[in-house]
Amino acid sequence: MKNYSVLIVDDEPEARALLEHYLQQLPEFHLVASCKNALSAFKIINEQQIDLVLLDIHMPEMSGVSLAKNIPSVVKVIFTTAHRDYAVEGFELMAVDYLLKPIPLERFVKAMFKFMAESTPKKQD
Repeated sequence: MKNYSVLIVDDEPEARALLEHYLQQLPEFHLVASCKNALSAFKIINEQQIDLVLLDIHMPEMSGVSLAKNIPSVVKVIFTTAHRDYAVEGFELMAVDYLLKPIPLERFVKAMFKFMAESTPKKQD
């Protein structure tokens, strides 16, 4: 049963595809959308119920950090980035985890289980 709704945000198509593939391995999660920029993600977050955002940091127009600062606190974030220098800021934003690319499946699964341990799924209609 898919209890958690997830949004993937990354400007790199290969990174989005990998995260989508990893997410398919975990039946507890439902991919709501996968988008290439923070502005599209912000719209989706405001229109749909999202539990978790898998969020890149370096993207055109608006960074992942800026997006994380502007979404409701009930929406949890796991940063997925190639840039380790934003880790402290990520955790200051109460991110569940901070995954460095390339992300191994085992590390991804560990982060998702950490999210589940800290969260209560919302009922699906």
